[in-house]
Amino acid sequence: LIENKKLRACYSYFTPIPYENEFNILYLNALKDIDAEATVNYCFDLIAQNSKVDYNVPYLKIAEEILERANGNTSLLAKVKHDLFPFEPKFENYLFVVNHLENKAAITKFRNNTLARLRNLFYQNESNKILYLQILNSEDNTTKMLDVIKQTPMSYAVLKPYMDDLTTI
Repeated sequence: LIENKKLRACYSYFTPIPYENEFNILYLNALKDIDAEATVNYCFDLIAQNSKVDYNVPYLKIAEEILERANGNTSLLAKVKHDLFPFEPKFENYLFVVNHLENKAAITKFRNNTLARLRNLFYQNESNKILYLQILNSEDNTTKMLDVIKQTPMSYAVLKPYMDDLTTI
């Protein structure tokens, strides 16, 4: 039905099947253009049933795409980006979550967990250091930046965007 573009006529007869991720992802990707609201609801239902967080990523991506297109519920989109962030850490998504989550305690916890996780992953690649410094720079937290730089060797390429701010202290 999906390949022959005939799902629109009979999509109401189908629902996602728990633990059948391959089928569910295929179905939801086809359904998102037909009934976006139902697709988002299915995504959240499947996420609630998953026992392993890694299995949520495709459903979170589908929900994120739909919610971004809808330009409506920024709070819900912030929650989706929050859950997706550990798998796809991007500075823009971090800012979106911090600016749109309604629970201040959740924002503080998200910030602290993100910085701790990035700090623990400095050894993996430079992108973790870059994101860490971007977050601190967005908060104008140059003191913490200097403390981290003193403790962790960083390349000039990572530090270059912040050299003016760091040398004026």
